[in-house]
Amino acid sequence: MGEGRGFNVNIPFTAGCGDASFHAAYDEIIEPIVRTYRPDVILVSLGVDAHYRDPLTSLALSSAGYVDLLARTARLAKDVCGRRLVVALEGGYHLPALAEVVAGTVARLRGSRIDLELTQAIDLEGKGRPAIEATRRAHEAFWNLR
Repeated sequence: MGEGRGFNVNIPFTAGCGDASFHAAYDEIIEPIVRTYRPDVILVSLGVDAHYRDPLTSLALSSAGYVDLLARTARLAKDVCGRRLVVALEGGYHLPALAEVVAGTVARLRGSRIDLELTQAIDLEGKGRPAIEATRRAHEAFWNLR
């Protein structure tokens, strides 16, 4: 149904999904699609509302998980689009988590690190595996995700 079919990729994580789920989704869905598509620029809408301390989403991403995903995205941008990366700050309603993720991300993108406090890994087993598999099935006609 049009030229854009298969280009909107959503991974519908349920409550409790955190670092293990987000990293698996990045490895198995996001990075392979970006490497295949090879965009001119990568735009990140950084919403810190998936943080385990945020009161709204019931997701469980840690500050360290956020910072690692953004660092990986910067490396991906280096590989596929000449380091063209734009990060726009979106939501996040637990102010200490929001501040820590932003500060940690800026430090990492500048080549250094800061000590993070909100690093509890809640999702160790990859609770989001069913969502990742459903996304893979929904997009297998458009992308090589095996």
